[in-house]
Amino acid sequence: AFVLDRSFVSIITTKRSGAKNKYKEKSVKSASAFSALVRKECMRLFKNAMICINCMLGSFFMIALPILALVNKETLGMLSSFSQMGLIIPLLIGALGGMNIITSSSISLEGKGIATLRSYPVSPWAVLLSKLATYGLLTAVPAFVCTVLLCVMFAVPIWTSVLGVLAMLALVILFGASGLIINLKLPTFDWTSELVAVKQSVSTLTSMFLNIGVSALFIGAYFAFGKDMSVTAFLGICTGVLALADIGAFVWLKKRGTGIFTKFH
Repeated sequence: AFVLDRSFVSIITTKRSGAKNKYKEKSVKSASAFSALVRKECMRLFKNAMICINCMLGSFFMIALPILALVNKETLGMLSSFSQMGLIIPLLIGALGGMNIITSSSISLEGKGIATLRSYPVSPWAVLLSKLATYGLLTAVPAFVCTVLLCVMFAVPIWTSVLGVLAMLALVILFGASGLIINLKLPTFDWTSELVAVKQSVSTLTSMFLNIGVSALFIGAYFAFGKDMSVTAFLGICTGVLALADIGAFVWLKKRGTGIFTKFH
């Protein structure tokens, strides 16, 4: 009875005119729209096994590399004494990231639905950023894990490992951004099969050759100029150069890429 009395008193004495918390709908809508775009990009990749394999081949190799290194203990022990492993690992993982053609086909895969995408209540920059976020989620994340594991397995010095991870991430981000730039410049909307847009489009081939060229450029730069410096110092220079390239690519996408996107119909 005492409990019922207290409940009754609390109900009848509650002030109904008190101030209520206001719900900020705008920020939630914005976040939900962006996450919906990222989910849409991921679902398009995973709904077709062949598209998934072709677009994410590099990520599958990243998953396999630490396992192979762990299984082949003799090779692991032999390579651990190689002083350039701190350079080889990030460049190798970065090159594998360049095999992922997620962004270099993401515009083309919209097909005739590009007009529908433009009608969404989101900015063109948000659409482009969602494609880069999808690439980062499916490429940069496994690349980061793989690089850290390999650096630990091959006993790479801590500061070399840190700069190696940063250089690798900067390289992977550059590949993702450049792929999107190329696809904005060379889109293919008249395909009859999504697999054709992925495997046989000019943008994906151009992006893959460009990524191979960039990876080879850094390897050549090391043998030409980096032999007289430490691996850690060379990785620091690479990280700085790649970071500037990343900034330039993002600025281009935001200023000119969005303008190109709005003209698609």
